[in-house]
Amino acid sequence: MNPLKYIHNKGLKQTLQVFYKYKIDLIIYKIYHFFFKHKPLKDIIILESHNDFDCNGGALYDFFINNGVNNSYKIVWLLKHDAPECFPYNVEAFNLFRPSIKKNVLIHSAKYLFADNNVVTTLRSGQISVYCTHGGCTIKNVKGFLTVPNQVTYILSPSKKYDPFECENYSIEYPNNKMLHLGFPANDALFENHCNELKKVTNKNFNKVVLWMPTFRKLDKSDRNDSLNNLPLGVPIFSDNYEVERFNDFLLQMDMLLIIKIHPMQDKSSTQIVRGLSNIAVLDGDSVKKLGINNYKLMSCCDALLSDYSSSAYSFLLLNRPIGFVLSDLESYLPGFSVENPEFFMPGKKIYNLDDFKKFLFDLENGCDLYHVAREKLCKWLYEYKDGNSCARIARYFNLV
Repeated sequence: MNPLKYIHNKGLKQTLQVFYKYKIDLIIYKIYHFFFKHKPLKDIIILESHNDFDCNGGALYDFFINNGVNNSYKIVWLLKHDAPECFPYNVEAFNLFRPSIKKNVLIHSAKYLFADNNVVTTLRSGQISVYCTHGGCTIKNVKGFLTVPNQVTYILSPSKKYDPFECENYSIEYPNNKMLHLGFPANDALFENHCNELKKVTNKNFNKVVLWMPTFRKLDKSDRNDSLNNLPLGVPIFSDNYEVERFNDFLLQMDMLLIIKIHPMQDKSSTQIVRGLSNIAVLDGDSVKKLGINNYKLMSCCDALLSDYSSSAYSFLLLNRPIGFVLSDLESYLPGFSVENPEFFMPGKKIYNLDDFKKFLFDLENGCDLYHVAREKLCKWLYEYKDGNSCARIARYFNLV
């Protein structure tokens, strides 16, 4: 862990708390490395994900449990939050940063380590560490904020064509022999029938459902702010809740539901958007966990997606449904892009204001889809596999099933 980066992202107080515990873990690591480096590895799988049990790590875990991998391998979760009260057979969990002797024994003994966010690298010969990414493809520039360590054995990528962009973004040497083109596990949910996922949000029926997944601008518990624009509600486009309420009236007339899914890393205190409206549902990290919502299952229920600079658009791309790109703070968005031709990676209407937003929804209602061919072209370029079998491919590749 780089303390300077962590201070920038999390703030000084949380950094001191976590870094103190992390230093103790490092001492335990070094001690156990001396004793374990020549002992045989055991049938143990270590898992870590972005917000615990979500993203690619969560999808892999569900596949492992549904296919009985835990009958042959012990599965160990490294969590950022409190563990559930009970687990399936042969599954255990530990706090990611809290010192633990048993946790270190299991990590040093594990054959496989899969991570989405806080990368758990190989600690000894024979171990295999896989960085799964927590969002798949992205055109958002994260260089310097997320660096994949050299000790990682493999890195998931959608295709050879995308490898140079991913390596540059994650500060990985390119070319290399680490890139695995097996698909992203979380995307498997897009190809399944999840009609009940929407019922976790609403019991009402609507003509169209649109999901808006803005990336964070102001990082929670940190001074980091990725947009110079003043966003009174924590999300772009809307300047106050009066505009939100008027937009709700517009959606009511259109018989449409807009689900605004706040990024889990968005500063909670800055998110002041009004709740409880008839045609606008607001979800945040807490409500998603409480309701047990899977982002990718929810995507599969929606008629269109609104994105911006985040990875959500490139998962939804696999469904070939309309995508709008909210770019109202484009000129003041500090991270910028990781690609030289962002236009190619944005096959959808560009939305800069409320009128653009309404035009996007009018087109959706009328079946006017001007970007169908452009989405197909990007999807074909971007993905080697366009199916729901990524988890199975990964499990077979590592002889886990």
